[in-house]
Amino acid sequence: LSIASYRLNERYAALFSRIISNMEIALDDLGYPALGEYQLIDLESDYLLFIMQFEQKYIWGSLIDKTKVSLSEVIFAARRKAKISFKEAMQHVDVE
Repeated sequence: LSIASYRLNERYAALFSRIISNMEIALDDLGYPALGEYQLIDLESDYLLFIMQFEQKYIWGSLIDKTKVSLSEVIFAARRKAKISFKEAMQHVDVE
């Protein structure tokens, strides 16, 4: 379910959900702890996939160009901005 977007592609929303679901299943099968608040996946061509989960049912995903931001900016600034944007989006959505 996409509740807010910037340059949203529905395939990306489905991909982020699938990645999280597969990771959760694999970790559970191995007896590992559950995923935390965010995941960072290093991709080729200087990109980073940044995925955050909210309330165990919403996922925020971003493709980040590593040549333009540092890892600390992603972890701290992008994470904070995602939380703020998510809260703002939820104020305008009627979800049950």
